[in-house]
Formats: sequence, structure tokens, C-alpha cells
Amino acid sequence: MIDPEFLRRMAGAISLATELAVTVTLGVLAGAWLDRRFDTAPTFLLVLSLLGLAIGTTRLVRGVQEFWSSDDGDPPDDRR
Repeated sequence: MIDPEFLRRMAGAISLATELAVTVTLGVLAGAWLDRRFDTAPTFLLVLSLLGLAIGTTRLVRGVQEFWSSDDGDPPDDRR
């Protein structure tokens, strides 16, 4: 049987990845729609894509930090 703790961690990782993809996709779609509406291509597409990427990345980093803080140990430090 699969360990429930493993499943919980996998669900959290999948959730974080999905959230990043959704925020970027929404930025692209909204930017493309606004550019078509106001004939400003590619201004809104670039701005909202980068905004979606920034928001998604920020939430990803915070989610990973929360994941590590809820763990028993500290995150591995591979920079040595």
C-alpha cells in the first residue's frame, strides 16, 4: 500500500505546479483578449504574462517554504 504521507506530499507538489501553470495561463489569456479588444498587441500580453509568472512564482516559493517548515527538518542545503 502507498504511504499516506507520500500521497499528501505529492498532492501538495501537484497543487503548487498546477497553481503556477494556471496563473501564467490566465495572464496570457487575459493579455491576449485585452490586446485584441484595444488593438495594443503585444503590450497587455507581455505585461499580464509576466505578472502571472511573478504571482505564480511567489506563491510557489511560499508554498515550498511552508512545505519545508511543516516538515520535521530543514530543507537540504546543496550549496556547500
